[in-house]
Amino acid sequence: MTVLAPTLQAFFTERLIRQRQASPHTLAAYRDTLRLLLVFASARKDVEPSKLDINDLDAPLIGAFLDHLEKQRENSARTRNARLAAVRSLFRYAALRHPEHAAIIERVLAIPRKRFDRRLITFLIEPELDTLFRAPDRSTWTGRRDHTLLTLAAQTGLRASELIGLRLSDVHLGTGAHVSCMGKGRKLRITPITSGMVALLRVWLAERAGQPTEPLFVTRSGTSLSRDAVEHRLAKYVQIATRACPSLGQKTISMHVLRHSAAMRLLRAGIETSVIALWLGHEQVETTHIYLHADMGIKERALAATAPAVATNPIDGNSVYALFAELFSELASAGGRAGIIVRTGIATDSSTSVFFRDLVANRKLFSLHDFQTGLGYFENIGHARFKLCLLTLGGEYPPARSLPPCAAMNMATADRQ
Repeated sequence: MTVLAPTLQAFFTERLIRQRQASPHTLAAYRDTLRLLLVFASARKDVEPSKLDINDLDAPLIGAFLDHLEKQRENSARTRNARLAAVRSLFRYAALRHPEHAAIIERVLAIPRKRFDRRLITFLIEPELDTLFRAPDRSTWTGRRDHTLLTLAAQTGLRASELIGLRLSDVHLGTGAHVSCMGKGRKLRITPITSGMVALLRVWLAERAGQPTEPLFVTRSGTSLSRDAVEHRLAKYVQIATRACPSLGQKTISMHVLRHSAAMRLLRAGIETSVIALWLGHEQVETTHIYLHADMGIKERALAATAPAVATNPIDGNSVYALFAELFSELASAGGRAGIIVRTGIATDSSTSVFFRDLVANRKLFSLHDFQTGLGYFENIGHARFKLCLLTLGGEYPPARSLPPCAAMNMATADRQ
């Protein structure tokens, strides 16, 4: 007998079950991974699975197995990494029991995780959720069960495994109504429910009429629903709901999407991410940041908060000249100090007159001196609109750069003054 067979058995019975007290879901995931690996290695080496040894499971074979998962079985990079984690766990355990295979084990443990694109999460908005909830036929027992299950999933954000694992005794409809579940990482979690959800569960519990230790959601034969069965029912209702809400057909919807929808509901209600992490049972608050990236509303509000306080629309050269023509005409014909200064400046060869000829007649700012002269002039006469216009012009077109001509510029009015 090879050393691989007893090592595999001890890995499950000693390491996972007795020492780590791994959950049934972890055991099933590791079992499936190693079963796939043994089948692949047996076919590749042309050896019966019971006769495979650790030497047969070297780094090249493990790498070929991971490629097989992605190409032949069409697994995603995330699934590939999860399978690799199970293989690594086995080889770390084997390193303690069989140091004579340390070189092979080290090379297997050195196989890196594969990086992958992190796409934005999919979630449903309120109209889509409402349409989906109306899809089950509530005149039937199955429809009432499915309606209650989907509504509870979208309101509490429970995982599919947590939903089908709920017992009748986990539902508390008195003061402080909530559901309790043993979630991922063996964490007991309590999630509050709304008054509408309380009424819905009260009706379902009366119809369910089972023992406290029995599953909350069952098949017609009284057995627990499987995850595949739940996903199959959801796919059916999505297809029905798409007729009334076409946007549902553009999304890939699973039970986990309902969990994301619950989180987005909380986020849009202004709940802090730390509270959402507790609600969903996340190990780290950073995990909840995926919902911040998915919400365009938060980004749009942030963008609005950084918008400039003055002039949301930039002023181009033509607009500036048109405004100068209007204001210049007003000042040239106005009474008071401002009008006197403008008319005097036109009639003389002062720096003000030079500025006006360059800016208005020639449509150019030739130097920084011209710009500073004009700015000081408008500061002197206290004309805020002219000053703002000139500052905008200076920001858009630096001094010594020719400005575009303005067909609207007409000095006839000023010449007649």
